[in-house]
Amino acid sequence: MWHIGADCLRGYGRFFGDEAANGDRHPWPGTAAEGIEALADDWSRFRSHVESLGDDRLTQPMGSIAGPFAHESYLLLALHALDEAAHHCAEVDLLRDLYVHGFAAKRRSDADHLDPTTH
Repeated sequence: MWHIGADCLRGYGRFFGDEAANGDRHPWPGTAAEGIEALADDWSRFRSHVESLGDDRLTQPMGSIAGPFAHESYLLLALHALDEAAHHCAEVDLLRDLYVHGFAAKRRSDADHLDPTTH
C-alpha cells in the first residue's frame, strides 16, 4: 500500500505542481490503520487534482511539467493510477486472504512433516 501512495498517487502530484508539504513523499506509516488512512488521503488528493482539470484539459498533453511524459494526457495518467491501485491492492488482498486462511501455518506444518530431522 505504501508504494501505491508514495510512488504512485503522491508521486503523481508532481504532474500538478504539488510536492509533499514537508518535502518527503515517502513517510512510512507505523500501523496498518495509518497506512490505510494515508492511502485514502493520497487517493483523495490525486482525484481532486484530476477533477480540477475539467473535461478539455483532461485529454490534452500534460506538457513540460511531466518531463519525458510531456506528450501524454492527464487521462492516461489517471488510467495508469487506477491500474496501479487495482493491481497492487489485489496483491495486498491475496496476501491478506492467504494469511487469514492459514496458508503460512499450513506450509510450515507441511515442511515439518517432510523434514526427516523432525521424526
